[in-house]
Amino acid sequence: MTAKLYPDDVIIDADPVVKAHWDATDKRVRFVPFMGIAPNRFIDFFRSDERKDNYGWAKEWKAPKAQLRIKSFPVDTKAELTALKELKSVTTN
Repeated sequence: MTAKLYPDDVIIDADPVVKAHWDATDKRVRFVPFMGIAPNRFIDFFRSDERKDNYGWAKEWKAPKAQLRIKSFPVDTKAELTALKELKSVTTN
């Protein structure tokens, strides 16, 4: 509905016709379908241990003792390479 109300200001990237004609000089706000961490994985990636000590002071973070929360997870290499190619095309001109 937003795209219909504000066609000069908004572009919806899910539409294949729009994808074919959109370029980096387009000043409209670009809405892209969600890509990223699924809500059911959010806690796995972003939860944290206790951040404060017993007195309420922030605990000191020490890089040498830092550990990954997730040891491994699937990577969509094809999607990442496509995004990298698009980024390079936009930033190298």
